[in-house]
Amino acid sequence: VAREFGGVPLDEVFERFDFDDLLGSASIGQVHRARYRGRDVVVKVMRPDAERTFRGDVFAVKRLCKELFPQYYVAFEEIEKQFATEFDYRGEAANSEAVRRNLLLESNTNNNSDSSFASFVVVPRVVLATKRVLVMEEIAHAEPLTAVLARLADGEARRRGLASIDALRADEDRLDAEFAARGEVRTNGLFAKVTGFVRQAASSGTTALSLDPATLVDRLLAVHGHEVLVDGLFNADPHPGNVLVVDGGRRLGLIDYGQVKRLDTATRLRLARLVLLVDAAVASDARTTRRPDDAVLRKRHRAARRAVAAEMLDAGFRTRDCDVDVLYDMASVYFGRDDRAWIYPHNFQQWTEAIERRDPVRSLDACEEMVMVVRCGLLIRGLGHCLREHRNLATAWKPIATQVLRDAGELDALRAQIAAFDDDAEDEVAA
Repeated sequence: VAREFGGVPLDEVFERFDFDDLLGSASIGQVHRARYRGRDVVVKVMRPDAERTFRGDVFAVKRLCKELFPQYYVAFEEIEKQFATEFDYRGEAANSEAVRRNLLLESNTNNNSDSSFASFVVVPRVVLATKRVLVMEEIAHAEPLTAVLARLADGEARRRGLASIDALRADEDRLDAEFAARGEVRTNGLFAKVTGFVRQAASSGTTALSLDPATLVDRLLAVHGHEVLVDGLFNADPHPGNVLVVDGGRRLGLIDYGQVKRLDTATRLRLARLVLLVDAAVASDARTTRRPDDAVLRKRHRAARRAVAAEMLDAGFRTRDCDVDVLYDMASVYFGRDDRAWIYPHNFQQWTEAIERRDPVRSLDACEEMVMVVRCGLLIRGLGHCLREHRNLATAWKPIATQVLRDAGELDALRAQIAAFDDDAEDEVAA
């Protein structure tokens, strides 16, 4: 740290620096509390050998991935490029401030409201940044979401008489599989109700949370949908470790903007179209309607699948054969549903392997940005699955995508295209 500040002794830069009290530690750095110019801050310090270690690890993982998990290799290459941007905290500082301005200082027009996300989101201000040290204001009354969930899961395991959180996870997976086999998603499991949060928090002697799981997932999806579709500047790594529970759950602290992706206007509009097309196609899918014998719905869905596949190709997704069904299945999971019932009888890895066998991905060079959007959506929905708050990404982002296309003057044409699915289906059945 002293070296980053030109050799100035640490006690001349900071009034206090807590060496022993780590707030967090990750692959490339760690975070300490400190006091700087009269205010409490957190200091993110990069490990001296972080970049060299990262590049060595990535080389090894890429070799392994190419041989054993080829379905992930192309996507991993894009993720590698994004991770490589984390080795200069000045870039992260600029990203963080830009996201903060977009979310907290500009109007949120997605829901026809004049209010911003400031009522329930906190993004810390950047105080100081060098290549290897990032100083940010400390968010008061905050606790990592991962710590909250681990504590509550431990309490639930004890309540059920289970030996560990791993045993609880196995019990939950068993129940989920039973529901998925019936084509259903389980919504009344672990942490499914706010009363569960409050009861378990109270029993563990902590402050009861006012944030229920449904609100948590919906707010994260709303914030990141706005970042992706409206701002074109989004955090591609919104895992639970980058979320803080603030003021007992009344607000969310969003941190760590090392992996931020920028989208141009054309890409944002393409994504908005894809969101609405996937929403329409999933709605007419037999896995949703549970009416596989309805001829009109089958014809409508067939037209919707073709439209989604065409949009995927326009977006730059390339498989060996450009198979319509494979492109639709990819889009339905990447931008729609990825719950156990949707991909049954597979888990997610088995599903990717099945897709690879049917029509392997050949190139994502033309849609690098899309890979990180997909990753963003999968991470938030993955948290939702853990909380039994399953979400269709297209449905969650539909209001945002609708407004974006309306503002661009493209909504009427897309709505006409979707309406034609019904007309064509009815005409075909009648004929």
